[in-house]
Amino acid sequence: MKNRVLMIFLAWAMCISCATAGVKDTDTSIFSITDDKINTDSIQNGPIRLEWPDKTLKAVGKVKNGLKSGIWKFYYEGSGGKKILASGSYADNAKTGEWREYYPTGSLYRKIHYLNGEYNGPVVIFYNTGIAYTQIWYRNGVKNGKFQEYYRDGKPKEISFFREGKLHGQTNLYYPDGRKQAIGSYTNGEKSGTWTIYSRSGKIMERGNYSKGKRTGTWLLFNENGEKTAEKNY
Repeated sequence: MKNRVLMIFLAWAMCISCATAGVKDTDTSIFSITDDKINTDSIQNGPIRLEWPDKTLKAVGKVKNGLKSGIWKFYYEGSGGKKILASGSYADNAKTGEWREYYPTGSLYRKIHYLNGEYNGPVVIFYNTGIAYTQIWYRNGVKNGKFQEYYRDGKPKEISFFREGKLHGQTNLYYPDGRKQAIGSYTNGEKSGTWTIYSRSGKIMERGNYSKGKRTGTWLLFNENGEKTAEKNY
């Protein structure tokens, strides 16, 4: 039974790894240039142009009283100002409204909503095919609300909820074919209550309770026919 569970988990993990390779291979540190301080000694108000060391276009925007203001656009180094990296608005140097970040190919990588320089509202990351990879809601820079993760074909992988930056509430996990993989809940970031784990064929494999992130009480184990095969006490 343990070997069968392990094989199913490993196969599922391999599918996840392949599906997310493009997103996880993206170097997100490049987007930090949108937070860099700029030298405004030469201009305090009006349009401004920033350049990479090779003198190609890095960013265009406006400053007001020496602070970034209004719509700005940033470009990939070495692209000659042809490959957009990110775009969005500032108010007194703080990001505001919707910001968009892009893959070097030009497809959308991430949409972020800001208020006073902090995440507020949905943050959506996309596969390079344009399909959403994850969506999570923030309030004042902290995860609060629904979290959704998807496979490359758009089928859900996970639907969970956050409260004050921690997983809290019901969690649903799915296999790539859309069938349930697990149903359970979290309390302040730790697994709690009843959890049910399913096989890829949709049969219940395990069912039991968690308390403060650890298995507790009696867990029931089942075979592929749905027949109970064992009990395990924690």
